[in-house]
Amino acid sequence: MNQAAESLTEAKADQLLNGLIRSQSASSLWFMRNSGRLSVRDPSAGVLLQAIIRHGTRDAWQQAKALQEWRCQHIK
Repeated sequence: MNQAAESLTEAKADQLLNGLIRSQSASSLWFMRNSGRLSVRDPSAGVLLQAIIRHGTRDAWQQAKALQEWRCQHIK
């Protein structure tokens, strides 16, 4: 895990997740209805991150992988 991802708080991870979802909503998350803000604790966050990893841009892929790794380390 990179050093930036290790120092994330849950609130910051939520912000990053929602920013990533907004930026990818037209391309890799076109199927998702606008449901407002999402928490990294929400099980659907994992599904959305996986969709971004599969269908998103390279930058989005990197961000989604970092958030996915953070979730594995911090959300049980």
